[in-house]
Amino acid sequence: MKSYLTLSIILLLHVASTSQIIGVKAGPVFSKLDYSNSYSNNISFDKIHFGHFTRFDLSYLNKKHVELNSSIGFLWAGGRGERWVQETGTFDAKSSMGFLNISSQVRFKIPVFKSALFYVGFGPRIDVPLWYKENVYFFRSIDALTDDSFTYYETSGGISKLLYGVVAETGYRIQRGKNNFSLSVSYNHNSNKLVNLYSAKASSELKPRDWAWLNYLTVGFGWGFNCSKN
Repeated sequence: MKSYLTLSIILLLHVASTSQIIGVKAGPVFSKLDYSNSYSNNISFDKIHFGHFTRFDLSYLNKKHVELNSSIGFLWAGGRGERWVQETGTFDAKSSMGFLNISSQVRFKIPVFKSALFYVGFGPRIDVPLWYKENVYFFRSIDALTDDSFTYYETSGGISKLLYGVVAETGYRIQRGKNNFSLSVSYNHNSNKLVNLYSAKASSELKPRDWAWLNYLTVGFGWGFNCSKN
């Protein structure tokens, strides 16, 4: 993770030196964890998980109808639903994970007024899992099964070290002097699984056991400073 963070900081510092708008953005994250467990189906992540994000935002190569944007930040996403236990019945289950988020976009702009515009952006993004917090035995069970001391099953895979996918964003931005204020909505789709665990007893063939997809929607409230001279 340190290598990803170091490389990202170096690249963004280089981009920041030529950026025309430098700012910050924050807001809620609405995520869904699609989960399949071949061992036990008593956890159902069928509800929306509410999290949040904060990121450093850079816009550059700014033209009348197009610009590039890059960002780095942290977000909190995961799964939420119901879990059934024999002693107490069902309760609200929640598994949350913190990520380092890095993305870039090509944005196509539609001017509305002289100082306001709508935009639509698309581009690649990655999420690096950092830590998790939960009130059920989900991520912890994956870690336990892939631990070298666990010998009942032969296991392979586990929690992904890197999620990659695409982001699609639409937003509205207004400029007041050197200050820019924005409201945006983005959908973040991952192309690989957050969890992909294979297991087998003894020396039999490894088979899929657990998997989980994580996708999320964000609503961002942003402020930026226009660094260009004109």
